[in-house]
Amino acid sequence: MSFVLASSSPRRRAILETLGLRFRVVPSTAEEIEREGERAEATALRLARDKAREVASREAGLVLGADTVVVVDGELLGKPADAADAARMLR
Repeated sequence: MSFVLASSSPRRRAILETLGLRFRVVPSTAEEIEREGERAEATALRLARDKAREVASREAGLVLGADTVVVVDGELLGKPADAADAARMLR
């Protein structure tokens, strides 16, 4: 059975490699949409599930989906649009 990582994250890839796992990387094209009032933990779980399901719909094998969310002062931060936006978020 093949093992598929539904993420292009270098960190996730490194973790699996450190564990000695053999896998393929197939990035998901699932849309990452925030839902009003959804808790951060629920958002991360839903997005990970969505990514895994999307990849599983086109790839055979065991599919691992994952997502990371960042919360600052109760506000869920999305992905930065560019380097300037990332710098703004970090400040």
